[in-house]
Amino acid sequence: MVELNGNNEKGQNIMFIVYWVCLFWLAVLFMAHLLVIKNEQAKEGENSSNRIRSPSASQTPFRSSSNECIASITYGHIVHLFSILAILCGVGYVAASVVTYHQFKRTSCKTQTAAGAILFVYHKVSIYACLIIRLQASFVNSAFAYSTSVINILHGINGGIALLATVLDPITVKRGRQAIARNGGYVCKLTYPWWGSLLTASLDFAMNVILLLLFIRPLLELAKQQHANNIRELSMKEDNYKSAEQKNSPRQDNDNNDDNKNSNNHNTYNNDNNNDNNNNNNNYNNNNNNNNNNNNSNNDDNNNSNDNPYNQMASTLRSNGSDTPRPSLPNEAVSENRNEDDAGGLQKLASDSRRVPLSLSNLSSNTPETPNKKRQKQLKKLREDSQFYKLSVKVTVLTFVMVAVTSISLLLYSRLQWTIALPVDIVINCFCLLLMFKAYDRTYFCICKCCHLCVATLGFLHISGFQNIPIQNNRATYSITTSVTATSNNRKNNNYPRLELQVQPSN
Repeated sequence: MVELNGNNEKGQNIMFIVYWVCLFWLAVLFMAHLLVIKNEQAKEGENSSNRIRSPSASQTPFRSSSNECIASITYGHIVHLFSILAILCGVGYVAASVVTYHQFKRTSCKTQTAAGAILFVYHKVSIYACLIIRLQASFVNSAFAYSTSVINILHGINGGIALLATVLDPITVKRGRQAIARNGGYVCKLTYPWWGSLLTASLDFAMNVILLLLFIRPLLELAKQQHANNIRELSMKEDNYKSAEQKNSPRQDNDNNDDNKNSNNHNTYNNDNNNDNNNNNNNYNNNNNNNNNNNNSNNDDNNNSNDNPYNQMASTLRSNGSDTPRPSLPNEAVSENRNEDDAGGLQKLASDSRRVPLSLSNLSSNTPETPNKKRQKQLKKLREDSQFYKLSVKVTVLTFVMVAVTSISLLLYSRLQWTIALPVDIVINCFCLLLMFKAYDRTYFCICKCCHLCVATLGFLHISGFQNIPIQNNRATYSITTSVTATSNNRKNNNYPRLELQVQPSN
């Protein structure tokens, strides 16, 4: 079994490649972070030149200084400074470890020191300092801001860890020559006591968990408040929709009354037409009597036609005039016009009656119904869209990844003396630290999307008071039921069906 550490030649041959790969990725992260800082500084310069936004006094901890450069330093600048220090300390640890390998043909082990172990602890301390300052800057001048004593205690603990590593590592380190490699270089042995790695892992776990709890506690409270406000807004929208439907219901009753009035006017109009038809029949009878009288006179004229030429000519004229059409009487013209209007009115009423069932079906289909499943989906979407909860889940995922990787790497070193996991731990910790910045949100959701969704789901299920927030409605909700009734009398009289609206308070 090959020991993956620097105490033998085979282990150094494998780890030599690992160290250079880790150095490459640390250099990539360092350059990427410098580009992000440069872009942020350029945006701040544009905003200051355009007088769009200037850093607030709460974000400048040294604003009381007489020096303008120091007074203009913000929390963001300090956070970027410690993030760069964390990466540089990681690079220093990897470089201090790899230069002791036999590939560099070292001929003495006396120059080998505990600089690598000290830089490893400084790397962790820089990460803690970055997170503490972010904690201080995120909630400054807010109801969730922590007192100055809490922040000072955290900084004191962080400084104590750095001081402890600076003192203990040179004292507890053991060095010596292990073997000579084939190329003539010395394989030097450098070991630390097992309790040192366990102490480092315990302190790392404690600091990360404390900072995580202090950071997500205000975020969860803000997320709950935001979620409750979203639920209230959703309930108010539903109440407004229902109240609008209730306001539209009296209009339907008014439409029914207007339809009844139209049907009554139509019946009255039919009675007037019947009276006009009776008058027309009487006029026809009078005309028939006049025609009979005319026939009698014609007979008399025929009898006298042979005696009087004038009478003969008159009879000829009357015979020719009998072929001309009879002029229509005024009463007949009025009755014909009324019959045409009556036919048009019936067609209009028939078309209106055909349109009534369509409108009723549309009204019944548009009756507001909010199923429980639809509401649960809406509430789930509101929870997922909470920016405060997203940030808390993001910080939780990244913190647990950092703690897990560090614990595994130090456990391997304390049990098996394997140091191959330590440079990998530094790369992952630096990458997670950068992902906590907002500029790397897209990268985070591309890489850690599954972990984010899992932690978010578990958080909704187990965080008390988040999934079941009481909804306080100031308005009563009502259920509207529609029913259509049509009797035989209504069908005979060509009346509309009756629409009944029943409004009852919902349980």
